[in-house]
Order: sequence, then C-alpha cells, then structure tokens
Amino acid sequence: MLDYILCNQSIYRKLRYYEILDEGAISSTSDHLPVVVEFAIDSNPHRVLNSCDKLPTWHKVTGAQINEYQKLLNDPVDMLIDKMRSYSYVDIDAINDEFVDILHTAADIAIPKCGFNPHTKPYWNADVKRAHDNERSKRRCWVLEGRPRGMHFDSYRMYKRAKAEFRHVQQAANEQYMQNCYDDLNETAECDVRLFLKQIKRFKGCSSKDEIVYEDKVCNTPESVANCFAEYFHDLYQPNDEDNFDNEFKCSIETTYNEIIKTCGVEGEYLPGGLITEQEVSELIGQLKYRKAAGRDRVQNEHLRHGVTKDTQMARFVLSKVSIIMGTTLCILIVVIYHNRQANRRKYYTLEQSLKIPGNENDISYSQARQDKTVYEIFPMEHGFFIEMGAFDGQRWSNTLWLERKHGWTGLLIEADPDLCDKIDKLHRQVWRLCGCISEQQSATFIQGSALGGIADHFNKNQLNQLSQWYKVTVPCYKLQTVLDKLNTYHINYFSLDVEGAELIVLETIKESLKAGDITVDIWTIEYRVWDGDKIVFKDSMKNLVGLRNYFKEIGGYVEHSQLSNDEIIKDGLSLDVVFVNIKTWCDKYGKLPNGGECS
Repeated sequence: MLDYILCNQSIYRKLRYYEILDEGAISSTSDHLPVVVEFAIDSNPHRVLNSCDKLPTWHKVTGAQINEYQKLLNDPVDMLIDKMRSYSYVDIDAINDEFVDILHTAADIAIPKCGFNPHTKPYWNADVKRAHDNERSKRRCWVLEGRPRGMHFDSYRMYKRAKAEFRHVQQAANEQYMQNCYDDLNETAECDVRLFLKQIKRFKGCSSKDEIVYEDKVCNTPESVANCFAEYFHDLYQPNDEDNFDNEFKCSIETTYNEIIKTCGVEGEYLPGGLITEQEVSELIGQLKYRKAAGRDRVQNEHLRHGVTKDTQMARFVLSKVSIIMGTTLCILIVVIYHNRQANRRKYYTLEQSLKIPGNENDISYSQARQDKTVYEIFPMEHGFFIEMGAFDGQRWSNTLWLERKHGWTGLLIEADPDLCDKIDKLHRQVWRLCGCISEQQSATFIQGSALGGIADHFNKNQLNQLSQWYKVTVPCYKLQTVLDKLNTYHINYFSLDVEGAELIVLETIKESLKAGDITVDIWTIEYRVWDGDKIVFKDSMKNLVGLRNYFKEIGGYVEHSQLSNDEIIKDGLSLDVVFVNIKTWCDKYGKLPNGGECS
C-alpha cells in the first residue's frame, strides 16, 4: 500500500462500493494499482459564480454613496436583530444568509459597480502605469500630426522613445514580480526538493522487500502495514519529554486554556474581561484590509467596514450574532476577542534565533547616510542597546542592523505598518519588535504606503502626493515609558527616529521622561528633511530642524553634534538627519563639547 485517503466518518459511512483494478485494466502512469470508489453523497446544488459578474467599486465611492449605503442597512438589520431575539432557537446559517442578502441589496442600490478584468497584469505598478500613460500620450500626438514616419519628425521620434521606455519598464517590472514570486516560494517551501530527491536516489540500487520494520516489528501483510502507519502517525503527534521539548510552555498554554474554559463555561461568563462590547467588534472589523478578494458569499471586507459605524445598526447585529455563536463555537471567541484583549493584535517579543550569519554579511551597512557607523565612531562599544523607531522592514535603510550583526548590539524595533512587521519577523533579528505606534492614545489610523507610510493625523500633502496607492489600517499605540518598563531598560545608547514628519510629535510624548532623567539617550539621529517626490522642500525642512533644536534646548542635557546626508550636501535644511549627543556621556569621553566649548 503506497497511498492513503483520509476522510471523516460521515464520508466513510457513505461508501457504497470500491474495487482495486488489475494492472493494465486502464491506462495509468501511477506506481500503484487503480482504485474505483463509489460514494452515496447527497445532492448539494450551488450557484455557479461568474468571474465576470459586476462587483462594487468600493475604491471609487463617495461619501454620499457610503451614507446612502449605511442608511439602507439600518432598517433591515434592525428587523433582523428583532427577529433573532424573538426566537429561543436561531438557525445561524439562515441568519447569515439573510444578512448577506441585506448587504448585497444595499450595495447594489448605493454603490457603483465595475466588471472584473481577467487580463489584469499582476506586475503592473505605478512606474509601469506612468510609462504607459506617457507612451499613450506621445502616440496621440503622433496620430494628430498625421502619423508621419522617420526619426526626423519630432512626434515620431518621441513616440518611439516613449514606447521603448515603456517596454523596458514593463519587462523590468515583470522580472521583479516573477523574482518575488520565486522568493516567496523558496521561503514558504515546506521541504527542500533537491535534498528529498537526493535521499531517494541513495536507495535506488538497494534490494527491496514486501515488508516494513517499525519499532523492531516486521509488518508484511496489508493489515499489519496499515496498523503500523497508524501507530507511526499516532506517535508522531504525541509530544515527547525530550531535551528540546518546552514542557514549561506547554503547561502554561494548558493552564491558560483551562482558565478560559472554566470562566466561559462553568462560571457562566462570556469571556475573560466581561461581555463583548460594540466598540471591540467595531475595532476588529476596522482592521480588515481593503481590496481583498471575496469568498463564496461574495461579501467583501468593505461591505462590513463601511457598514459598521456608530450611526448604524451593523455593530449591534454583529454583537448579537457573536452572542449567539458564543454558546456553540467557543473557539471563535478565543481566537478573535481574547487574542485582541490580551495582545491588542501584536505585542513586543524577543526572537531567540542565532544572530550571526556566515560570511561577510555581518559587515554590511544598510543605512542611508552612515548613521550606524557614525554612532559607532562617536561612541565605539560592543553590545549596546538601541531603539529604531520607523524600522521599515528591518533591513532596507536600517540604521541598526550593522550594529547588531557586527558589534553584538540589541534593542527595540518599532514599526506601525503590520505588513512590514511580518517582514521584520522573517529576518530573525535578535531584538524586541513592537508593531504599533508611540502615542498617548490607545490606537491610531495608519496609512500604509511602504516607506512613506505614517499616522493619518500627521500625514502631509507632500507624502500623500508621492503615493500611487495606499490603504488605511487601525494600529495599537503604546507609551514608550510603558514599553521600556516591560523591557526593564531605560538607558538607550542609540535612538534612531524616522517617522516621516511626525518626529516632534513623538518626542513630545517622552519630553517629561527625558527632563526627569527617567529615560536617557547617548546618541540621537533624527530625520528632518522634507521631500515632495522631486525636490527638497527647504522651508518645511528648516521648520523641522529649528523645532528639533528648540526641543533639545528646552529639555537640556543634549547638544547638536553634526548633520548627515545621503549626498554631498551637508547644510541646514538640506541634510537628511541631525545628530544630538548626551552632554554628560560625551564629556566623560572627550572632555570638550563637539563645538569646542568647555564642558560644564
């Protein structure tokens, strides 16, 4: 026996007939004999989904259309809630189907639709679109002039040049997309195929027997082989008390699970923390991402996100629905609500993987303007502690990765974009990682825009103009003092601050802690330059620089050391970062201030 088909008991009971055919009975390239199986399965008709159906154009809706959509939901959802409460037993599937119909009916009336384009090119990005628009524009000019041919005609020459540029950009984008796909496949592969084939080839010349040996038992009959496999997989999924088995962690999980079961079941409570509130439900739905594919019911995330507001009945319905599910599907509450209350989506944690990388990669600097090496030149030390706020993906433009790998530093990476946090985790850096923002409030709306993303309340027009597409997501926020309390670390050797224009706002949240000496920093590098996509916005850059100088003058204890730039220009308003150093730390090492003044 080479293959097994696993199915649950309900399918097994519907087995009516099976037959193992003789070799050569049908044309087959398989290594084992063909099997014919007949099941008595009930008819389950379903609606054939047409991929070319019209779908709501959520990314083009106006505020008036959203308001109309919400008004159309209010009365039907309110009636559905009353219907649910009027019966002691409610069929969840029937309620869900009715709710889906309400969503689709409201969206059909209020939201414009567009067709699905089956020929969309996945590599088509902003650069390709820009080159394509330019090529189309030049072609129109050429057509208007009568389609002259010959390089001595300006319109023809410019059209051909734009066309060649478009093809070049398109090919580069396609190659980059395919490379990313291959990289994803390599990262997510569950086994090394080459190694697997190599292991198979090792046994190709060996003689084989119609038996297998497991745990010193020889199995040579179909029944004994089947029992052997069953025993093997049973043992495989049983945890063993080995040296590398974390029994303490297993016990902690079992204890937490038993407490949840006790609280939710025996004591009659709904969930640790009390009844689920409408605010919690709304926040969870608010974290759904836009422009994601719908499931079989064709409900998109936008159906819920645009429907759940404090002015609609949607939150009440979802809350009522969860209350009913609560008695039957406990796991939904544990995964969604309990995880949200305990972890608030993501929390800081440490990765315990090996830090060093073979070869010379430990000596690669990724910073834009030598921030990492400047820090080490000012205060050369091993095993320091850093905070990098605005960590991006943990490697590209990182001001701390070189310090970590080359000189054994560790620290805290802070990044609000959840997608970038996932990329940080894949690097296995020896750091704590906080996925959230530093603020006095509990949560904030974050605009996802790759390296240009930021908190929506502090987003400026220069940043917005540079984004070809962006999405909003709700992220948790924490006080830096609270985070450092968890780490039990209050002296930071290096603080890198790059939060796309919100640097002073972040600094204001820790002003009192810096004044009181509750938090001390040896070196700061803070980005202040403003870029509009084409050039430096000198006026806004100078405003940021002056604000930073006034801030450190007010809190005292720090002095400006220098400025850093990713080009040859190092001047006020044109440099990328400004560097501040702790006066006491500096004077203990050098005796005089960076500007040559006396240390007091």
